[in-house]
Amino acid sequence: MQNRTCILGNRGYDDDADEEKDSFARVRVPWTEVYPVFCNLDIANMDFEDFAETEEDVDEDGCFPYVSSSSELDDRTRKRKDELLEQLKQDGSL
Repeated sequence: MQNRTCILGNRGYDDDADEEKDSFARVRVPWTEVYPVFCNLDIANMDFEDFAETEEDVDEDGCFPYVSSSSELDDRTRKRKDELLEQLKQDGSL
């Protein structure tokens, strides 16, 4: 929270064994963009790889570089995001 980011984890899956792995791929998302990332993942119209440069090396914390999608927000989503950010600020979380 100190650097105003959220780490998003994606649990790996072993297709051969048909089971989840114990490892996670991670990407550090700015607080201001967490809501649209959550929404897109929740409705499954985007995947983890759409937000993370998984072809790049991870940083010192083990996170892949983040790919922003905030420029693609519609007005309604942007307004809701701003409302939630303001609520987090008022709660002292941001």
